[in-house]
Amino acid sequence: MESMYLLINDEQLFIDYLFTKQDKKYRDFHSSLILSDKLIGIRVPILRMIGKEISKYDFSNMFNFNNFYFEERMILGLAIGYAGYSFEKTILFLNKFLKYIDNWSICDSVSSNLKIFKKEQEEGMEYIKCNINSNDEFTERLCYVLLLNHFINDNYIDDIMDLLYKFKSKNKYYVDMAVSWLISFIYIKYPDMIIKLFSDNILQKNIQNKAISKICDSYRVKSEEKILLKGFRVK
Repeated sequence: MESMYLLINDEQLFIDYLFTKQDKKYRDFHSSLILSDKLIGIRVPILRMIGKEISKYDFSNMFNFNNFYFEERMILGLAIGYAGYSFEKTILFLNKFLKYIDNWSICDSVSSNLKIFKKEQEEGMEYIKCNINSNDEFTERLCYVLLLNHFINDNYIDDIMDLLYKFKSKNKYYVDMAVSWLISFIYIKYPDMIIKLFSDNILQKNIQNKAISKICDSYRVKSEEKILLKGFRVK
């Protein structure tokens, strides 16, 4: 195998390498989940391993690739988080990467891997607030998933709740689902805040009902709580 440094500076060599990791059964299964036929079919642990390896090098040339395959884009996004860059450099790379996020899988995996947002919370929240009303569906979703992964804590819960109270659905499915998912995560740690949010009748019907369903799916929520929550379903 060519060295990883050579691979990330030659897209065709890189693609050839990725095909050696192909799992066709996984490709067929995964294509039904992300609705894409531009899949090689590589399991996520392997993609993470490759992302970690290329993060040891200057992988900026990969932004010159066509980034045609799902796996190319996923690996590049993961590498940004693994690289251990400063917040400023991470954001520089992330902003270049945003145009490659076109499905929930890349969005959510890259978000969870951006650990710098947990370390640099003040700067991270400022970035989120600046981008959360983007016209791009997956940039918006990325912001809500970043909140879910890195900001549900005493220092930032008020900021998150303020964003939820201001949220108005633009009928972007993947944004609405991320908001519902975020609400369900908040409930586990701050149930009273979410009960009040539901009581205030701020949320659109589909978001409130989906959030309640997600909360009720959790084994960490007691049966009597689930009964109460179902009373907040919007008919």
